[in-house]
Amino acid sequence: RSRADIVEIVQSYVPTLKRAGGSAWKACCPFHQEKTPSFTVNVDRQTFKCFGCGKGGNVFTFVMEMEKLDFPNAAEFLARKYGVVIRPDGKGKIVDCPSVFSTGDTWCMTYVQYDGRGYETWLATSDDLLHWTTQGRLTQFARTGWYKDQRGGFPALQDMEWGGSYALQRHDGRYWMSYIGSATPGYEGLPISIGLASTKNSLGKAHLWNTGKSPIMGCSDADVRPWESHSPYKSIIYKQDFLGHPFVMFYNAAQKVANRDIREKIGIAYSDDMQHWTRYEGNPVFQHDTKGTITGDAQIAKMGDLYVMFFYTAHCPLYSYSCYNSFAVSRDLVHWTEWQGEPLVYPTE
Repeated sequence: RSRADIVEIVQSYVPTLKRAGGSAWKACCPFHQEKTPSFTVNVDRQTFKCFGCGKGGNVFTFVMEMEKLDFPNAAEFLARKYGVVIRPDGKGKIVDCPSVFSTGDTWCMTYVQYDGRGYETWLATSDDLLHWTTQGRLTQFARTGWYKDQRGGFPALQDMEWGGSYALQRHDGRYWMSYIGSATPGYEGLPISIGLASTKNSLGKAHLWNTGKSPIMGCSDADVRPWESHSPYKSIIYKQDFLGHPFVMFYNAAQKVANRDIREKIGIAYSDDMQHWTRYEGNPVFQHDTKGTITGDAQIAKMGDLYVMFFYTAHCPLYSYSCYNSFAVSRDLVHWTEWQGEPLVYPTE
C-alpha cells in the first residue's frame, strides 16, 4: 500500500510541503504565521508536528484542524476523498457487511465475500481506518454440514460505548462471532440458520475460527413467529443486560407475505450463556412494514442514557432512493424512535 497518504492530504492544503530527506517532509505551518519552516510530516509514522506552535497528530487530527470538524465528520470527509477501501479478491465476487473493531493499536474489519457459491468471512487490518490490508479467511466453505455453503460472520460482544474502546470482549476465554449458515449454495441460499464461531487466538491475524456443530437459531424453531417465518439473516450479539439476561442479539428476519412481497425486519433474542436463545415476545422491535421492504443490519452504540441503532433499509416507499442507512434512538432497546431527517448515507447515482 502507499505510505504517502498523509503527504497527499497535507499537500492539498499546503502546496509548499517539500521532501526534507528520508521520511520527513517540511513546510511553513498552516496553523500559525512563520517565515522559517517548522512544520514537518513523517511518512513512516503517518504523523505531522509543528515545532513552532506545538500542534501535531495524524491525518484525522490534521483534517479536524483545517476543516474545523469533529472526528466523525473528519472521518466522513476522508472517506469521501479516498472512496472504496476493500475490494473482492477476484472477478465475479462481491463484498458486504463490514464490521470494524479495535485490537490494541490495530483496527480490524471483518466482511463477507460472495463468490457465487455462498458467503465466507474475511479479515482486513488497518492502522488509520483508511488503508486496509486483507489478511485472509476466518470462516470458509466445508465439505459437509449444515453450514457447508454459507458461513458469513459478524463479530460479537463489541464494546458498544460511543467513544469507547470499540474492542471485542471475551466470553469463556474466547472471542465470538455469529454467522449465517446454510447447506444451500447461491446468494443467501435457504434455509438459513444462525451459528456461533469462536477463537482463542489473536484477532489481528487471519485464521479459521472454530464453528459450532449445531445452529443456535433457525426458521424451524418452535418459537418462530410469522414475521420471521421465511428466514433469519444477519445478526449481532452484545454483552448488555436485557430483561435480566446478560446477552442480547439483534437479528434480521423475513416473512413472505405474498408473491414478490418479502418483508425483512429487526428482532431481539436474549441468552444467559450465548448458546441457548429466547426470542423476545414483543418482536419485531423495528420495521418498515411496507411491500418488499428490507430493514436490518442493526449496529448499536450507547451514548449516555440512549441507545442508537444504525440500520440499513431498501425498497422503502418513504424515500425516492432504493436504499439508505439511517438511525433510531431508544432508552430500553425495545422502543425505537426513528430519525425523520435526511438519511446518513444514500446513493447519489
